[in-house]
Amino acid sequence: MFKNKLFLGIVSAFGTIIVTSLVLIIIMLANPITRNNTYEVEFNSDKTKVISFEALDVLPGESSGYVLKLKPDVSGIYKIVLDFEEIEGSNLKEYLRVQIVIDDDVIYDDILGKSFLEDITFDYEFDNKNFKDLNIVYYIPDEVGNEVANATASFELNLTGRLK
Repeated sequence: MFKNKLFLGIVSAFGTIIVTSLVLIIIMLANPITRNNTYEVEFNSDKTKVISFEALDVLPGESSGYVLKLKPDVSGIYKIVLDFEEIEGSNLKEYLRVQIVIDDDVIYDDILGKSFLEDITFDYEFDNKNFKDLNIVYYIPDEVGNEVANATASFELNLTGRLK
């Protein structure tokens, strides 16, 4: 009788672990940013912050991203300039799409290679009491095939906020 209860307890615990694992996997798959990295960036209007992103790799249909929590030293309207600089060997640049979102507004959505050629600029009102999330999501569309196997992208992001 004790062996039966012990066996049922072990089976029950194992079942609970499996169900919990499946729920966590489903939650992770439902989240569009599956590998989320967050950076707090406090800036003032005379300095540029540099953030390096190395060996980004995603498969077609996948996405990942970063959250930059921005806060200036003075409240006001800022002109934000994002300057993507390619690091040698970024062979995903023609396939990897970059989407930049703040307050549910899509600021930019294009291939990474194009962002190397032009700065991304926008105006935004910040207060110096709260961080504001700037989401950088990168993804490869489903229709891209095997040409991206084992490919990566690396770049530096220069962020400048100038008080207007």
